[in-house]
Amino acid sequence: MFSFSLSDPDKSFIPPIGIVKSVFEGEYDYDLIKEKFVAYNADENGVFEFELVVEKKNLFSVLINAIEFLPEVDGFCIYVKDFWENELTELWMARHFNNKSAIIAFLSSQKKNTVENGYLSIVVYALKGQTKLTLDDHKKIQLQTQDEEVFKDFVENIINLGYEQTKDFYNLEFGYHHFHYRLADSLTRAEFKQMLEDNKFEVIDSREE
Repeated sequence: MFSFSLSDPDKSFIPPIGIVKSVFEGEYDYDLIKEKFVAYNADENGVFEFELVVEKKNLFSVLINAIEFLPEVDGFCIYVKDFWENELTELWMARHFNNKSAIIAFLSSQKKNTVENGYLSIVVYALKGQTKLTLDDHKKIQLQTQDEEVFKDFVENIINLGYEQTKDFYNLEFGYHHFHYRLADSLTRAEFKQMLEDNKFEVIDSREE
């Protein structure tokens, strides 16, 4: 299995495309952000949780690997966030994207408009263990599952990529002033929604957040 070249501990973290630190100082030192993960035992609802911070150069490849690490997948959706052009948060579901190959092909062809868009959360579902893999709008890779074996296998695979667990987990979502953005040559919100429709996504929920 390919092992990733992690960020130099003596250099500042380079966030993935779609999110960036502001010029204002936050609650924590920016140098505390490292490419590491946290993994939590099952909570009172029996859900195991995992979160990984990944640098710009590694995010897409690690995300694709993370999808491959899942059991057979059963669903794929995208949350279009309300702070993108001040509209409602919309949940778009692709019921026909029910295998890993189709999802990976879509994300690869629309990388600039999906993975590199800071106004989206991307979710892949697996029925086994009610497992949910998320790339959130802060570009963290998250896993939630009720299946302990799915959880253990996933974490082991992430470790095999070269990532380490930490108790001191820092990321741009908490304690840092930051901005979300999309690339200038990526789709506008209206164009993005049209692209989803063209790929047979459908809106199944919309709400204020």
